[in-house]
Amino acid sequence: MSFVFTIFFVPDRLEAIENSTISNLPILQKKVAKGYSKKFCNAIGFGLSKESALKLAIKENEDPKFNLSLWKEIAVSGEKNIEEINGLLLADIVSSQIANDCGYPIGLSNEKEIDEFKQYFIEIKSGLE
Repeated sequence: MSFVFTIFFVPDRLEAIENSTISNLPILQKKVAKGYSKKFCNAIGFGLSKESALKLAIKENEDPKFNLSLWKEIAVSGEKNIEEINGLLLADIVSSQIANDCGYPIGLSNEKEIDEFKQYFIEIKSGLE
């Protein structure tokens, strides 16, 4: 009877994963913003008002576990990296993403309108916290 022993060096692997996820924070920000945009644009498509759609998207994105594209990140680092995302930068990315995905029907066609939407997003988000 023979036995095969396998040795795993898990701590080294975890350290490598952690370092790579920190360097991928901008990608993570884009994934989070895409989640907001997808939920917002779908709500607009169903006929919700801009305010209702934005509130819905914010509420649904409060828990990153409901964003399938973030599951790998949550499995690797928990919600630590997600919590480190800068709110103002996220608002920039979200407003630009929404403008790209469904901006025309809601009147987001130039930089001024996108900036106004960003401020609106910040107001609504802070009002819901």
